[in-house]
Amino acid sequence: MGLDGGLYLPYSATTIRHIQSVMKIRGLYAGPLNGVLDAPTMVSLYTFQEATDSLQRCGVPTPNTRNLLEQGSHTDIAGIGTGG
Repeated sequence: MGLDGGLYLPYSATTIRHIQSVMKIRGLYAGPLNGVLDAPTMVSLYTFQEATDSLQRCGVPTPNTRNLLEQGSHTDIAGIGTGG
């Protein structure tokens, strides 16, 4: 269940590990690359979603969230001003 209370289909460990890796490289995530959609991963995703203003704030890697994470430096720590 996402932080917004919505239910989402499970994401594979490979997908979550990739998302964690991208967020870590950008300075948005400080947790382990464990492939688990755990609280630290969800909080980092929520913070990213909140800072971008165009994403649903749910704490899960929705397709739109994954697409924006892949787009570039405007979504890194300098661009959104979060500490991960």
